[in-house]
Amino acid sequence: MKKLFSTLAVALVALIAFTACGGHENSPQGVAKAAMEALKSGDAEAYAELLYGIEESRDRDQTVALIKEKAFKQIEAWDGIESYEILEPSEPIAADADKAKIKVEVVYGNGQKSTKTMRLKKDDNGNWKIRN
Repeated sequence: MKKLFSTLAVALVALIAFTACGGHENSPQGVAKAAMEALKSGDAEAYAELLYGIEESRDRDQTVALIKEKAFKQIEAWDGIESYEILEPSEPIAADADKAKIKVEVVYGNGQKSTKTMRLKKDDNGNWKIRN
């Protein structure tokens, strides 16, 4: 019984760790959805984790501050994000592709709508990330 409890405890900790560390599907659509959820909930750290080329903590800290200062203030001025929809990719994504474009339709709290194109690229580890 004690061994079963220990095994379950380890499994639970592993599940929580995997969920916390990028609990999104490693696909362009999965990253786009995770990015929109981070923007909707005001989680600049989670959004920064999805950006391509933000490896050093100094870069990440500056990026998080910039996201909070610019993006979240603009989203707040539009009364937040009411909803979003991940649309089809702008062009078909080949299985061996390392770049993609995903369209996202956003509805803000003030009723304003916009369609954005999110550009993504695979990093050296094969993870999809948002690029500028």
